[in-house]
Amino acid sequence: MPLYEFFCPVHGDFSEFREVGDCNKGKCSKCKRKFSNFGISVDFRPGWDPGFGKYIDTRRQRDNLLAEKGWIREKIV
Repeated sequence: MPLYEFFCPVHGDFSEFREVGDCNKGKCSKCKRKFSNFGISVDFRPGWDPGFGKYIDTRRQRDNLLAEKGWIREKIV
C-alpha cells in the first residue's frame, strides 16, 4: 500500500498509507495531496538473464554485452 503526503490548513502536513483508489481523499475537503519524488536503486546481481539468454557473472560482462547490442545503461544520479 503506497504512502501519500497531504497538506491541509486545518490538519497541517501529514502522510498516510492508502489504497490507490483513495489516494486523493484527505481527512477533509480542504486537504490537498502533495506530489513528491521517489528513488529506486537497482544493483547488479549475478545470475541468469533472460534478456541475454545467458548467465552473467560480473558487471563488466553485462556492460560488454550491452555495448555489443548497442544498448545504453542509464545512470541514476
